[in-house]
Amino acid sequence: MADIVYTLEGDVYLNITNKCPCNCAFCIRSKSDAYGDSKELWFDKEPTFEEIKKAIELFYQEMGNMGMNSETMTLNVNYLLFRLIHLASEQDDDVNQQEILRLISESSFESGIMRGSKAHLASFACEYAEYLFQLRKNVSRGVLGMVEKEIRESFASNLTLKGLSEKYYVNSAYLGQLFRKKYGQSFKDYLNNYRIEQASNQLIHTDKKIIQIAEEVGYHDLDYFVNRFIQVKGCTPARFRKQMFEE
Repeated sequence: MADIVYTLEGDVYLNITNKCPCNCAFCIRSKSDAYGDSKELWFDKEPTFEEIKKAIELFYQEMGNMGMNSETMTLNVNYLLFRLIHLASEQDDDVNQQEILRLISESSFESGIMRGSKAHLASFACEYAEYLFQLRKNVSRGVLGMVEKEIRESFASNLTLKGLSEKYYVNSAYLGQLFRKKYGQSFKDYLNNYRIEQASNQLIHTDKKIIQIAEEVGYHDLDYFVNRFIQVKGCTPARFRKQMFEE
């Protein structure tokens, strides 16, 4: 079982991912606490936002009680982030966990709060704890196959990485990393390339107008479709169709 109780500064311990023997989801304990030296941790439930928010309050309160200045607090938060990356890497070291942490931090930032503030950390911690929960439960197993099937069957629909990640209960940043690792390109590029291939097939085997084909493969802006087609095929759809008939 992974050791995820970390010494941050002096006697402070932090657990952001699950419940410890004192039955909390995200806690700070001192060495004088009965549970302070415990290394046996379980990961059987996803922590709630309220549990995480309370733990963040305790985290900052403990640092304040120790007389830390803002610079030292920032160092402790950065150390926490470093340890979270390490913890995630223990679960899956085939993807860029540092990039995933950055993306989750960006996605958890909301207008009206200061970037890097206690409120931002609480929002980030809630989303990252959910991500770690997914890693531990190995929810990504088979998800790429389901996403690929979704693209094949619904490529003309408004498919997004965020929407699919919510549908299959996996973090969008992690899903994006998995997708790039397997297919060598981003989800968006893969989807666009698949749509262009479907459009190419229709250009060859039907006499449909180009604007109709664009609509049927998921492009509602003809200029954008033409530009994407040129990027993939090196010529316009009209030129592509003409070349195919000339061969």
